[in-house]
Amino acid sequence: MFYLLLLFLGAALGSFYHVVGYRMPIGENWVSDRSRCPGCGHQLTAIELIPILSYIIQGGKCRECKMHIKPIYLLSEIVAGLLFVFPVWFYGFEGFETGHIFVAWAFLSMLIIITVSDIYYQLILDKVLLFWGAIIVFLYVLYPQLDLMSALVSAVVGFLTLYVIGLLGQLLFKKEALGGGDIKLYAVVGFVLGIAPTFLSIFIASVIALSYILLFMKDKAKVIGFGPFIAMASYICLFYG
Repeated sequence: MFYLLLLFLGAALGSFYHVVGYRMPIGENWVSDRSRCPGCGHQLTAIELIPILSYIIQGGKCRECKMHIKPIYLLSEIVAGLLFVFPVWFYGFEGFETGHIFVAWAFLSMLIIITVSDIYYQLILDKVLLFWGAIIVFLYVLYPQLDLMSALVSAVVGFLTLYVIGLLGQLLFKKEALGGGDIKLYAVVGFVLGIAPTFLSIFIASVIALSYILLFMKDKAKVIGFGPFIAMASYICLFYG
């Protein structure tokens, strides 16, 4: 029962973070303005905002204009819910006492937001990194089981590594190879993961990104954000790095 409730809570948070990642970069109200149907502009009611169940009950359609809602929205909510459940399954309930679960949740929250903003706008906002980075640092201070000093060293290593890679890429390709947001993101990634898993995440993110470009992108010259690939690799390495 606990895991089921956590699944729905994670799905709700994932849906909310999608709104934040989509609206914040363009200055739209993401706090009090409810989501709307992109077809008719109908403002969703509280019941229509219930994750997963609302999609199923409404048959995947807007209640007002009957426009078909893409299944990707349902899938993203389910995936977000599972991603929030996984740290509890991985660490066990002892993870609440050590702080590892709370760090994983904060880290995941940040990753979802930057993934959405980077997909839509190729932009990772500094204030998102600062907000969640500050929460994660606070958790490290709050829980003595977490090694704050090692995390700080890893943050510096993560930042400098991406900075050097970006600099070398710019010299090699004569254009910006990595965005400033990606480099700053790796300060937080390094803080959470540690040095060795951070290097592993860079490798995995690069492999995933290259595979995506080769297999799915028709226009190989199109610019895409690296953030989503960093997010996927970092979440994997958080547990298996």
